[in-house]
Amino acid sequence: MRLLACDPGKNVDPFAVVILDVLENKILVKGCRYWLNVSYPIIEEEINNIHKKHMINRTIVESNSMGDHVIDSLQTNYHIPIYRIYTGSRTKGKHK
Repeated sequence: MRLLACDPGKNVDPFAVVILDVLENKILVKGCRYWLNVSYPIIEEEINNIHKKHMINRTIVESNSMGDHVIDSLQTNYHIPIYRIYTGSRTKGKHK
């Protein structure tokens, strides 16, 4: 299974993504990228391109603060199914 994990940020904290392959009991990092001071529409289009090019099976986005906008946009504009995750002192959410 190939995962794309996204951690939205923008100005001080970069927006980062990582591609992971999960094989049996191994997690392999296949690639990563980050953006700093880049507008969300540009990043979202690039995430869509990554999603297609690397045949991603699941996309996971941290839904804290800025993540909600990114999730809504990726679902509405690019029809990418998203697994939301909220991080904090205790990880919460439907998909832990």
